[in-house]
Amino acid sequence: MENILEFMKKNAAKSQETMKRHADKQGKEITYKVGDQVFLSSRNITTDQPSKKIEDKMLGPFPIVKKVRTSYELKLPQTMKVHNVFHSNLLRKDSGDPLPGQIQEPPGPIITADGEEWDLADILNSRWHYSRLQYRCAWVDEKTRDLEWYYADGGEFDNSQDIVKDFHDRYPRKAGGKENLRAPTQKKKKRRTR
Repeated sequence: MENILEFMKKNAAKSQETMKRHADKQGKEITYKVGDQVFLSSRNITTDQPSKKIEDKMLGPFPIVKKVRTSYELKLPQTMKVHNVFHSNLLRKDSGDPLPGQIQEPPGPIITADGEEWDLADILNSRWHYSRLQYRCAWVDEKTRDLEWYYADGGEFDNSQDIVKDFHDRYPRKAGGKENLRAPTQKKKKRRTR
């Protein structure tokens, strides 16, 4: 009986070593450094796209903040409401050098339960328009300057209150700042009488 048990232990150890040798031939685990730009697989991230076939396969690029065992913590936008630690199998290094003639389009809006959201880079100007505050903005990953005005109460700035506060701290005399909190009162035109 002991001979059979000893025989089975030897065969199990030999089998494990054979499996390890074949697994090691497949390739080593890819390691990234803190600060590397990586793309994230969208395989496990739910979006409002009607079909997985037409949505982006990889999201990003995002910078790596720190290494956690075999996983990595990424710096994601606030609007992506997912845990920010991912296994290295879900990441691909950003080459930073696309193929000749290949142009990477800027990422689209982030789809949330409330609708589409874009990442705000900075506020360029503010004004009062019909007693409502408006902002002219620069968006993240936009090559051209956005010349549209957006109402402050329209929902575009719900997740960017720190950027709004920073703008008004820099320019207190602009519309909506500390020195210009109220909208100008519009004078009523006098009617001409005959």
